[in-house]
Amino acid sequence: MEHKDIPNDGLHEPKDIVFAAPGTVYVADGNGSGTWATPPMQGVSGAQAGQVPVASGSGGVNWTFLPTGWGLYDDTASPFVVSTSPTPLDIDGDGPLSEYGYLPATGDLWENNRILFSQGGVYGIELVFNISSLSGATNLSVNLAGEMHQVAASTGVVRLYSPLHTFNSVDDEILVSTDSGTLTITDRKIKIVQLYGAM
Repeated sequence: MEHKDIPNDGLHEPKDIVFAAPGTVYVADGNGSGTWATPPMQGVSGAQAGQVPVASGSGGVNWTFLPTGWGLYDDTASPFVVSTSPTPLDIDGDGPLSEYGYLPATGDLWENNRILFSQGGVYGIELVFNISSLSGATNLSVNLAGEMHQVAASTGVVRLYSPLHTFNSVDDEILVSTDSGTLTITDRKIKIVQLYGAM
């Protein structure tokens, strides 16, 4: 009896199946043998370096580049006075350190000198400024697009980070205020990195 004619209940499992990891398939090598391997992802052979699979919604995948990128916005404006009233932080983005050459395809990340322009997605934010003088202030509050930071009011450079920030498609401002009195900030810069965003 030929092997192809053996009834189903007389067939055995493929060779070495006891050693195969869950989810693997037997891949023939064309020489009468083969190995157990993870099946290749659909379309991977035609994908370019750096592309990732994105579900098509119809059971397949499309290979695409993630809409990542970053912008650095440096300020040239006059000193910014902060009081007890929450005020949107202004950064004009015209300073010599500004960098727009790496923005994501979805567009600019900082608009109208004071709005974190969200396309939806996840971002990393770094805010840097210098407290140049203060009068009666002991604390500075920074509302970094819904994420609260408290800074002791003293002269010098301040760096604030938000390594994973989700905007949920809402354009946000950075609001600053003191607990009392005023302080002045200069040398304002913000770097916004789009880690993952809307396609």
